[in-house]
Amino acid sequence: MEAVAGSRKLNSPRWMWPAFGVAAAVFFVAMGLEIEPLRFTFKALPVFTLAVGVYLTDPSTRFRRLVALGLLFGAIGDFEFGSFELTLAAFLVSHLIYIVAFTGVSRAAKPLLAIPYLAIGIGLTISLSESAGDLLIPVAIYALVISVMGWRAAALVGECDAAVSYPFAVGAALFILSDALLAINRFHGDLPAADWLIMVPYLAAQGLIALGAVRHQTGAHRDAI
Repeated sequence: MEAVAGSRKLNSPRWMWPAFGVAAAVFFVAMGLEIEPLRFTFKALPVFTLAVGVYLTDPSTRFRRLVALGLLFGAIGDFEFGSFELTLAAFLVSHLIYIVAFTGVSRAAKPLLAIPYLAIGIGLTISLSESAGDLLIPVAIYALVISVMGWRAAALVGECDAAVSYPFAVGAALFILSDALLAINRFHGDLPAADWLIMVPYLAAQGLIALGAVRHQTGAHRDAI
């Protein structure tokens, strides 16, 4: 368990949020105007910016190092490898890291809270059972992991400050929404405005997770890892 005597007021680097906003805006403009080289260049930059900013906020705490690492794997997943499996693997690692980080803040089980999240993961897997083909098992594992991530984020509500727990909980829920829409678009047919439906909640999710991470105060809320 990492603990620091007394609560420390920490601030993210001044450039973090403006850089994230500019990178996201450029990406969305490039996506809307279909400027493919610019869209490709900026797709991973917003989340990479968050990863660096969270790490620099306080690299001495394992909690922030973990969240920064989770964000970094998210940025890696944003690169277009040309392989759905590699992208899935990068985000799977990201969610596993988030689970470790969130559980480190609070190990409160709250099993009833797990039910709706697991129901979403199971329901999505069942809906993809005929269309996912050989990818069904990897997709099912991913759905289970992201459902657990959402549960562990929601379990923080009431366990630490609302300014910390709610960004995590809402961010995780938006992540699940984004990934569910991505799966539906890939395996059930094209959704209208699919890129926007997927990427807007995704970047909002990562931004909220980063926000919760930089607001988390050591000492007052210990990194119990």
